[in-house]
Amino acid sequence: MYEQTDEDLMLSVMNGDRAAYNALFDRHMGSVWSFVRRLCRVEATAEEAFQETWLKVFRARATFKVGAKFRSWLFTIAANTSRDLKRREARRIETVELV
Repeated sequence: MYEQTDEDLMLSVMNGDRAAYNALFDRHMGSVWSFVRRLCRVEATAEEAFQETWLKVFRARATFKVGAKFRSWLFTIAANTSRDLKRREARRIETVELV
């Protein structure tokens, strides 16, 4: 299965193949972790971003456009998730300071 391209694996994921999802996770988990860790800078936030990214990949599998690069799609999700969590964390800090 690892010989398949990311895009082929994602097509299999779209058809319900969990082994293909696991293969994508195994292939990209290190680079996604490094990416969200750099963006978030706080380990707990990075852990949440990492988990949410992979959950969103699975939940949004039907929105993956055939012919698109999986890695670009994956890292867009990771970046947006990390930014959202950082904003949410900043709002929590502001609220605590106001009280």
